[in-house]
Amino acid sequence: MLGKVVGEGCIGKKAFYMGSMDEHSHKEPPIEGTEHDAFWSIKCTNGKSYSVEVHPQGDGKVLECSMLKMLHAGECFQKFKYN
Repeated sequence: MLGKVVGEGCIGKKAFYMGSMDEHSHKEPPIEGTEHDAFWSIKCTNGKSYSVEVHPQGDGKVLECSMLKMLHAGECFQKFKYN
């Protein structure tokens, strides 16, 4: 399902739940989002990996893991750290 959300010909190979905005109010690294947003990592069979932000309304955002790291916004396939 996450592979379909990503598009780009992604066939999901591995999914990893990173956390959600409502689990704790302080996160490291700081991420933007609203209450109940969930964050997943997905590795595709083509070798690419993505971060998927899922909103309760059904929409969301997709970002390549390399871009997430470059923006210093965290890393894929790691649980959020809580303060």
